Amino acid sequence: MAKEADEEELEVAESSIHFDELLETYNTLLEDSRKILEKYGELKISQSKVLKAFSSLKLEKEALEEKIKTMEEEYSMSALILGNRKLKATIDKLNYDLGQFVKGKNNLNLILGNQKSLLDKRGLGYTGSSSGKKVNKEQADNVEIRNEKEPQEQVLKVPESSIEIITEQEPEEPDHGAETGCTDDQNEEP
Repeated sequence: MAKEADEEELEVAESSIHFDELLETYNTLLEDSRKILEKYGELKISQSKVLKAFSSLKLEKEALEEKIKTMEEEYSMSALILGNRKLKATIDKLNYDLGQFVKGKNNLNLILGNQKSLLDKRGLGYTGSSSGKKVNKEQADNVEIRNEKEPQEQVLKVPESSIEIITEQEPEEPDHGAETGCTDDQNEEP
């Protein structure tokens, strides 16, 4: 029995040592778990802050992306507007040049139409009866007016009606020689 009592004492001593170690371990685990819970609470708070910051940054990113899109659209629109203005300026310049060309062409046609016929020698002291040549009506119909500045291939044909209008519209010049007693030969300047 003594052995049993010794063994029981040993077991009680071992168990008390063992109990003290367990109690110490339990207390350290309890402290560690409290520290872990505190850290968990802190991490949870910091996680919520990070999530809030992340969501605000995400919203800011979306807003900036939208702003970039609108700026790109505005830039492309302004580039198109600038291109349109340049094209309008080019069109205006070309229209002006075309107008000047047409105006010049009309002026040239007017000048060519107002030229005297080759057979019309009035104003030079020429009298029709003194030449000895007679002009047919057919020849007068096909009178060609040539422009000295243009090549000889370009010929303007004047219709008969315009020749008659020109001859009918011009007033007859009074004979100054009859009043002064001079002939046409005397009126000519040297």
